[in-house]
Amino acid sequence: MLTGRVLTVDDTPLSKANISLIETPYHVLAKTNISGHFTALGVCADEQELLVTKDGFVPVKKKANILTREKATIIAKMEIAGTYL
Repeated sequence: MLTGRVLTVDDTPLSKANISLIETPYHVLAKTNISGHFTALGVCADEQELLVTKDGFVPVKKKANILTREKATIIAKMEIAGTYL
């Protein structure tokens, strides 16, 4: 199971962000809820890079933090496209 949360760079939760594996970006594993949380069952993300996308935001590539053999988690922070820090 893969769980996580997607936020903006100023820690605002992002809903409807897509979570997929980098090698299959069009196969969405999960979408975030209104508080930015998601759960993807049956996903083994131990060695795979994840891709987090949302319209209007810069895509984020991230590896999950392995908690146990069956559970991994990520926290991704997304920047609005076209902005510079």
